[in-house]
Amino acid sequence: MGAVASFFRNAKTGMDICTLSVDLGRAGWPSAVADAYLDIKSGGGQPRLLTRIDSHNSRQCKEIAKTVELRHLEGIRGNFGVSDTEYMAGTGEPELLDQLIYSNSSAFVKHHQAVFEMMWENGVPAEQKIQEIELGFPPSETRIIRSAAEAAELARGLIESSKREVLIVLASPAVVARNAGDFRFLVERSKERGFKIRILAPIGGEAAAEELEGVEWRPIAGINAGIAIYDGMGALLSQYSKTGPDGDGQVVSSIFTTNRQFVGGMISIFEAMWNESELRQAEGRSRRMAEVAQDILAHDIRNYNQVAMLNAELLEGVINDPQSKELLGSVLGAIRGSTRLIDKTRELGRILSQKEVTLVPFGLNESLVRALSLIRQANPDRELDVTSKISAGNVLADDLVDEVFVNILSNAVKYTDGKQVSLEISLEEQVETESGTPRRYWKLTIADHGKGMANDLKKDDFTRYSPSDKGSGLGLSIVRALVVNRYSGILRFRDRIEGDLTKGTAVEVWLPKAESHGQTCASAAA
Repeated sequence: MGAVASFFRNAKTGMDICTLSVDLGRAGWPSAVADAYLDIKSGGGQPRLLTRIDSHNSRQCKEIAKTVELRHLEGIRGNFGVSDTEYMAGTGEPELLDQLIYSNSSAFVKHHQAVFEMMWENGVPAEQKIQEIELGFPPSETRIIRSAAEAAELARGLIESSKREVLIVLASPAVVARNAGDFRFLVERSKERGFKIRILAPIGGEAAAEELEGVEWRPIAGINAGIAIYDGMGALLSQYSKTGPDGDGQVVSSIFTTNRQFVGGMISIFEAMWNESELRQAEGRSRRMAEVAQDILAHDIRNYNQVAMLNAELLEGVINDPQSKELLGSVLGAIRGSTRLIDKTRELGRILSQKEVTLVPFGLNESLVRALSLIRQANPDRELDVTSKISAGNVLADDLVDEVFVNILSNAVKYTDGKQVSLEISLEEQVETESGTPRRYWKLTIADHGKGMANDLKKDDFTRYSPSDKGSGLGLSIVRALVVNRYSGILRFRDRIEGDLTKGTAVEVWLPKAESHGQTCASAAA
């Protein structure tokens, strides 16, 4: 007993103890541990105790946990203590201290410090274990399963005992085909015992879902693990070496646990994924219905417009009264405006609905030349006076990039009075660092001499329908959808002459400089 007391007194910064028992009423090691721990704690040390907590000692452990850090670990087979400089272990029962192993070898002590740390990491905090005992929960179990056959056998046993619901997350739809017998067994037991089955699997598992009668199925993005939760009481996680479109991943290992907190957390994750998948499906259905309705509506309205346009043009040829001609001209203008609005709405919808786009190097100069040519053809009664200071510059974009400049130039013509439309176009390199990572851009500025843009509109994100006295506002919505959402660029508006909005507007289009290759990216608008 003196050797044990001396061992504890020598501890300076802390003491780690692993013991079979903490029964303070018994003589020997438990009593010595309790007395020495009080001395270490009072001296400012940090004692840690690892033991098995059960219904017989939970009250004592609850008291001990008030003064030392205590954890529960199943399967403890011996007693040892390790401090910063010494190691001691008993060779027999806790109450027999006549045979001890002692060492102050630095290598030996460090080895057992590492052993204790591994055991400590696998331990359950005393508060959690004691609460489970007090609430009458069955003891939890967590173990690693290396054999796929053992994991399959365990899964069958869990299915046999399931009564309410089995939740499954598949790493690949091919898992169903590879384990057809196991899934048939699952469905058969579900019918016999009346429990529900819900499965989350990567997109492409619809065919497999049809084979599993009575199973609720939702698509998700691919993951590299499989999860099965049985009646909310146990969870089996399988880690795969790899998974691909063909689902050829092999199970590396599995983890089974009945830990209530862990299983509850996995259920929460499953439900969140289930709800998200349901929302995505509903969103997809709504989008398809909206696209169909838009196409039908646009088609029919264009047809009506064409009939109205044809009749109005016929009337224009036979009416000589100036006032009637003027009114008829207004009608024709409204019909043409309606048709343009339909076209722009369809174009904006198409841009926003695309999820993935392929971006390649596009020449800014060539795109501007094409856009200016289109604007001149569309406005034969206007003269474009363009001062251009641009050189060759390639940006990462696609064939819709012309639409950016067509819409900006159309606005410049629309909001400039008189026959002549003056434009200044310039190009310069810029580096943006606000995101934290420097990005290189070509900044193209188009400045007009029109009526200018109100300050509140300069800050408008143009993500919604923003009409004005001369148009629908959809042109700038298209510009923003392309520059910001599709090309990951920057769009800014300012007065051509700072502080005087009546002297025209300058539109800055920042587009990422092109690399030597194209890339496919997800559209931020999708």
